[in-house]
Amino acid sequence: MEQGHEAVAAFLDRETRQVWARHRITGEPVFVAPGAAAEVRKTARAEWTCLVPGCEEVISTRGGSKRDHFFHVTAVEHSGGPEGTNHLASKAMLAQWAAREANGGADVVEEQSIKNVELELNRRPDVLVTWSTGQRLALEVEYKHFPAELWAAKQTDLDRNGVTVTWLVGRTRVQLDPKLASAVRLPALGRTLAAADRHVLVINPVTRQIGTLAGDSRFTTRLRNWDSIAWLRIDDLDSCVLDPDQGLVTPTMRRIDAAIKGASRAAAEEVAAERAIEEALEKEEQRQHAAWHASQARRLVHRVWGSSPRLLRDPSDLDWAIEAISVHWHTALYQALIHNRLGRDFALDDCWAVLRTASITWTRDDDYALKALTSYLSAFVDAGLATPVGPARWRACGKINRWQQVPGRTAQA
Repeated sequence: MEQGHEAVAAFLDRETRQVWARHRITGEPVFVAPGAAAEVRKTARAEWTCLVPGCEEVISTRGGSKRDHFFHVTAVEHSGGPEGTNHLASKAMLAQWAAREANGGADVVEEQSIKNVELELNRRPDVLVTWSTGQRLALEVEYKHFPAELWAAKQTDLDRNGVTVTWLVGRTRVQLDPKLASAVRLPALGRTLAAADRHVLVINPVTRQIGTLAGDSRFTTRLRNWDSIAWLRIDDLDSCVLDPDQGLVTPTMRRIDAAIKGASRAAAEEVAAERAIEEALEKEEQRQHAAWHASQARRLVHRVWGSSPRLLRDPSDLDWAIEAISVHWHTALYQALIHNRLGRDFALDDCWAVLRTASITWTRDDDYALKALTSYLSAFVDAGLATPVGPARWRACGKINRWQQVPGRTAQA
């Protein structure tokens, strides 16, 4: 089912209420689902705490007309603002999800700190998944402005250490495009990732969803770094897959990649088909040249003129309808119907018979073949070698002068 403007707007909503907490003893992330505030209130007060490291204040839950959420019983101010809260919530959500996806096959470590890239570059991954094979995967969330040079430095560091990484842009960095449904303005980090030929993912820890940006509204292409807008499609986190080689993979990513692979396959098939046609044409051209070199018509040319007269070798726009090189079928007609046949008549049927005798075929479209033939007979008429004597009938009235047709020779008396 396609997603419209309202769904995208809901995903990008800048909800600031805290919906994630952490178990005081185990450190396990806890999510309060819509409508669950009353049910978990007692447990929240007794066993859970907010996500900010070092905060030991008691929390509780609220619901009703507002989105169910956690709050501090005693007013507390934490550094980092909404971006810091969203970042902590996103890391907690991804760590919990990754642990469930790995299902005991990997060690999942969440970096529990507030990141501020404006002050320092934290090279420790937000969430690090280490598989039993030793293969490592990082999940990185960026809510604040992350300059391209800092991204490149961190990416290089992860590459150097053999760590696969999935980058996720915080939803507050993405703005709706007011004119196009499901379209958004491409954030700066999105351009950086697109330039690196990476999927651009957007994270929302409040709705537990991941958005995937595409370069078209049908979600068949990745973004390009020069795109100013993108199209956003939303998937529930639980429908995503944790892949050791690719990282976090959304259903929309699979859709885009399948479309790209299909387009590449179609393009390859088109290239192969074009190459097959070219090879067939080359093979046919070789066959036609071989037929010409073995023909009686060519022997006539060399015996009488030494080289092909221009009247015989020049092609016309319709010559392709006769399946032989132009000089071959031109010469075959001249030799059989005009050369040394002064005063003799011939008809179209005689022309076709000449071509058959010379093993020359023509296109299945008889109209084009007929136009090619009559066009060339007109050339004989224009050169004074034949004259029309009736409907589809001609009379030979001359022949090509030997000395005037051989380059570099002059006419002799």
